[in-house]
Amino acid sequence: MSLLSRKSLAKGLLKAKEFRDAFVSARITQTVAMQARVLREERRLSQADLAKELGTSQNAIYRLENPSYGKNSISTLRKVASFFDVGLVVRFERFSGIVDWVTDMDSESILVPSAEKDVRLQRAAMGGAKAPVLIFRAPLVEDAMNSRHLSGAGQSSRASLADPCSGTASLPRQDQFSLNAGGVS
Repeated sequence: MSLLSRKSLAKGLLKAKEFRDAFVSARITQTVAMQARVLREERRLSQADLAKELGTSQNAIYRLENPSYGKNSISTLRKVASFFDVGLVVRFERFSGIVDWVTDMDSESILVPSAEKDVRLQRAAMGGAKAPVLIFRAPLVEDAMNSRHLSGAGQSSRASLADPCSGTASLPRQDQFSLNAGGVS
């Protein structure tokens, strides 16, 4: 996200509570949907396969991956996180922190490794310093970002997971996610 976009986002968040509410909701629903889909596809599972593993319906997985649904319960998200052996963070945050999170997002933020493959966790367990982990190629993230399934109304930007040599990625910054406490049956 460019400095101008970051500035525009901050101004929008300061200007109207309706904008803040819509922004938070979009960030949660779209991030969760994208990550769930990328995690499932990275493990080469169909929605039906994942549903079977979680003891739910294929339709529930479809809703989980649908960025327009937005009613996944924390209980459901914990179940999904446990299956993929990844962490789940649910917390209240100041808006400046969300702006930082959104503007600094990269492919590593979307394609989360399981505990077994988490190099940073392994380094921490050995007392090593915190160091960035480069992800050179993330085609599943790119596919998810460009997918018609994940494109919602009003989205103004598309992903360009760009330079595979630098390990960096540009993700859409103006259409992200938020959590609701509603349930998925």
